[in-house]
Amino acid sequence: MFVFYSEGADTYWVMPSLDLVKQAACNKEGVNAGKYSIVFTNLRKDGRPYPRPRFDEWIDNWPALDSMATALALVPGIT
Repeated sequence: MFVFYSEGADTYWVMPSLDLVKQAACNKEGVNAGKYSIVFTNLRKDGRPYPRPRFDEWIDNWPALDSMATALALVPGIT
C-alpha cells in the first residue's frame, strides 16, 4: 500500500501496490529503465496543480489502508 501527497493540490492518494503498477508507466530506456513513474497532478494555465481525474478512485482512500492493517493483524507472526 502506498500513500502519496501533493502539497500544491493538497490531496492524498492511497493506492494498493498492484493498482500502482497497473497505472504507472514503466521506463523503457535510460538510467531509470525498469523503474516506474506516475503523475498524479496536472497544472492549470495559471500554474496551480490540480488532481488528475484518472486517479479519483484513490483520493483519500483511507478505508483501504485500514482493511490492509486488519488483514495483516490476522496473519500469524505479524504484530
